[in-house]
Amino acid sequence: MPYFSIIIPVYNVAPYLRECLDSVLKQTFTDWEAICVDDGSTDGSGAILDEYAAKDPRFRVIHQENRGVNFARQKALELSSGEWIASIDSDDWVSENFLKHFYDAANEFACDMFWSDYYFVSEEKNLYKAQKCVSNAEKLQIALLDDTLWGANWNKIYSRKFILKHNISFPVSERVYVSEDLCFNMAFLSYRPTVKYVENADYYYRARKGSSLRSAFTVEKFFSGIFVNEFLGRYVISDEASDLLELRKRELKFAAYSSDVIGDQLFKDVYPEVTSLKGMTLPFWHKIFFWLACRGLRSSVIWSLKLIRAIRPKKHE
Repeated sequence: MPYFSIIIPVYNVAPYLRECLDSVLKQTFTDWEAICVDDGSTDGSGAILDEYAAKDPRFRVIHQENRGVNFARQKALELSSGEWIASIDSDDWVSENFLKHFYDAANEFACDMFWSDYYFVSEEKNLYKAQKCVSNAEKLQIALLDDTLWGANWNKIYSRKFILKHNISFPVSERVYVSEDLCFNMAFLSYRPTVKYVENADYYYRARKGSSLRSAFTVEKFFSGIFVNEFLGRYVISDEASDLLELRKRELKFAAYSSDVIGDQLFKDVYPEVTSLKGMTLPFWHKIFFWLACRGLRSSVIWSLKLIRAIRPKKHE
């Protein structure tokens, strides 16, 4: 049984995948397995995974039809055998001490979950993102919902024993396009684990246009977001977290007013649930356009928004 099982979901990331896998091979702490789930890639990513698995048996590769990142993560989780679960997204990379720093923390403190800082990597520069939060489960749920703590799995490690004890999993009742990792974190924290912040930044998150987080808004993503919010509602453990989740739900449905991929009938179905704009940080013109859209002028509003974005993209996108 390895000390770490590293979950690596893979889908069409061939230009970045070798850098990711090489960073795993360079780890100074070597007691690991990497569970790589190829989620129906069509760009040669699967062949790259097979190449690395042939060279090092610590890489375990599973090929499956494209089902979505939530299914890929869950498949890897089920196949993991390590004492601790770590994650790396296949278009990112880690420093050589990524596992070593978590290993040191896990041996010093008797906790069920650890998290650390990371670097946000863009074309312009690397930004250090500190993730220090109050170390208890209730406060961490609040931090996840107000974006103080990034909801990803990749700057965190989890006790596999704790996961098995409480049967914690990713949402797999339907395809989830984004926030499947937030769902896992909220579920994990709902069982009130002992948690600890590790002040290191060993993870490099690559901000790229083709990632699922930054791809175009669609009806499928809209309904996926609604499903995610309902999933999260099962696991909130404080009134403050519940209030933040309700705001999140209203913000998602509010966003439908300005999207031309959301039809008028669907907008009519969801906007009555946005009973108040209280708590939303919005420009005044957004509020005016929303008011007009709710009164039958949505087509004109969407046309106006497109014009505004074309003229002043940096300010309004």
